[in-house]
Amino acid sequence: MELLEKVLDDKNLFEAYKQVYKNKGASGVDGVTVDELGHYMYQHKEDIKEQIRKRKYKPSPVRRVYIPKDNGDKRGLGIPTVVDRLIQQAISNERLKRKGLIFPIDHYLRVHTTI
Repeated sequence: MELLEKVLDDKNLFEAYKQVYKNKGASGVDGVTVDELGHYMYQHKEDIKEQIRKRKYKPSPVRRVYIPKDNGDKRGLGIPTVVDRLIQQAISNERLKRKGLIFPIDHYLRVHTTI
């Protein structure tokens, strides 16, 4: 199976969804929250996968927020949409599997690190 199809595999996308959902986080510019992500993907998953296959998918702009630093300055932070985070996570999962850093164990993924 080609790498792109492994990234877009429903099982990999579901694992990515679980990771994004578990991490929570703020919504991006589209306002879709992690709580709404499951329903959104149910409705739009096939369209998103087709856009990616055709190289037509465009990630949304990040939502820019500024968080205070200890010295009184502010640090800019870009918050991607939850859909973009899911796609990024799906790519990351597959890349880590290819490098032999993730092993599926009883429906869970364990990260193996060596120091």
